[in-house]
Order: sequence, then C-alpha cells, then structure tokens
Amino acid sequence: MNSNVVKKITDLSRLQSLEFNTAAALKDNEDNLWFGGISGFNKISSALEGKSSDYSKLLITKLEVMNKDFASRVQIPYISNIELPYHQNFINIQFRFLDYSESDNVVYEYKMSNIDTAWVRIADRNYASYTQMKPGNYKFKVRAILNNQTYDEKQMNININP
Repeated sequence: MNSNVVKKITDLSRLQSLEFNTAAALKDNEDNLWFGGISGFNKISSALEGKSSDYSKLLITKLEVMNKDFASRVQIPYISNIELPYHQNFINIQFRFLDYSESDNVVYEYKMSNIDTAWVRIADRNYASYTQMKPGNYKFKVRAILNNQTYDEKQMNININP
C-alpha cells in the first residue's frame, strides 16, 4: 500500500456506516485493512490506488436521431463518429456512469462544440438534446463527476452534411 496516498472515504463511498467500533481494525496478511462498525465490516484493499478499475465506467448508452433509435451495426457505446444528412438534425444522447453504488453521487457535464460555449452541468438527468443543428462538424463530450472530481470522459464526433 502506498503510504503517500490519501483517499477520502465518506458514507457515500460504500461504507457500512459512519459509526465504527473502538479498536475494531485489522491489517491482514495481504495488507488489506478491515474496520468493524455497527452495521458490519469494511475492507480497504491494498491494491486500491486511484480509480477503482481500469475500464471506463462512463458510456454513451443511447443515441436517437429525429426521436428514433440510431441504426448502426456497431453498438452505441463503441461509436465514436456518426454522419447524418442535413434533415436529420435533432439528436438525443443518453449516457450512464456504470458504478451503480455511486449513481446517486454522480453529476454529469456535457458540451457540444460549436453550440455550447461552456460545460452544461446536470445532476437530475443523464441525457442531452440538440435540435435544429446546422450542417457542420461537432464534437459531443460528456464527463462524469464524482466527489467533485472528473472521473471519466467520453466523446463522439458528429458530422451533419449540407
């Protein structure tokens, strides 16, 4: 375990409770830390550093064009570029942070280049809608914010032909 790393843990970070029993702590043979509380045990893994996993937890999960599901041979989370004719210029983009134990604590921010001048912050929904987009090249970006820190970011390039 890296002794130079401090990780803030709150009741929103999957703790059994904020109340712990006096002297109910243990460091096991694998350098894991165990803490006992009024509602059970908490284990802090010695392998835990930085993000809890190497895979992306933020995905673009749904794409609608003109209020219909976007048809593609590629599943939506793996699409990085789309091209549309000028008359298909109403777009809904849905995204999701896949750490469900933290889903109540996630805030999303999104931004569409050439439309949004700043990040749009949302806490009560997980989608963005754009109507009457003019022909041109756009880059949609979304990021998940957890505990006031950007946790993950995704982007999709959108080209609307003239």
